[in-house]
Amino acid sequence: MNTQKTLFTGVVFIVTAFMCLLGVFYMIVQQKRDKETRLAEIQQEMAVLDTEKNLVQNKVFELSQTAGREIELERVLERVGDEEFAQEQARQEGDLWIDRSTGSWVITLGALNGVASGQMIGVYDDEKRVGTVKVQTVLDVISYVQPFTNEADFTKVVYRVVIQ
Repeated sequence: MNTQKTLFTGVVFIVTAFMCLLGVFYMIVQQKRDKETRLAEIQQEMAVLDTEKNLVQNKVFELSQTAGREIELERVLERVGDEEFAQEQARQEGDLWIDRSTGSWVITLGALNGVASGQMIGVYDDEKRVGTVKVQTVLDVISYVQPFTNEADFTKVVYRVVIQ
């Protein structure tokens, strides 16, 4: 009877050891699957980040191509004489350019002409007044504006503006 107990206990230990061994192999396989899944996710994230990186690099390149093209007041003043400067400063008429692709509205009047942020400026199509714009951002010789009200349908790209 003792031999049978010992034999049974030995078989139980062998089966238990085999089950533990199967459990370890299962955990190893499961960890490998988890790591492969995580690797696939990281590779997808890397592909998205590479695409975003390329878009940002393209935007940086475009901006670097336009850098230095803006008007510098000191450079303008160096090239014009006092008479031309006085004429420009006294100018009260300019053009309104509407870029529909970017939503930018720019007038060719700026701080040099006495334009101030919040100022209302009349918009004309030839001699007919078609609306009003409000100055948003004033720079040296240009200003960014927005239509004041929906009183006019600005269908053209260029209009004449007059400071009143």
